[in-house]
Amino acid sequence: MTTKIKMSCELCKIKVDNVSFTLHTASGPKAFCCIGCKSIYEMLQSLELMRLALFVTNSMIYTRSMLR
Repeated sequence: MTTKIKMSCELCKIKVDNVSFTLHTASGPKAFCCIGCKSIYEMLQSLELMRLALFVTNSMIYTRSMLR
């Protein structure tokens, strides 16, 4: 379904009149001008989650090693 609203692309900030590409997130829907911007945004979010998970895992390993 295409929504007729004026917004800016979440990634490149280009003004879009016809939001055809959306991503529903926990913080609400995100609008994109094209499938490329939507895909890059999803990839960047995925990489950020992986980085956070690696940080937490490494922190837990470090904490356990200090307890020995």
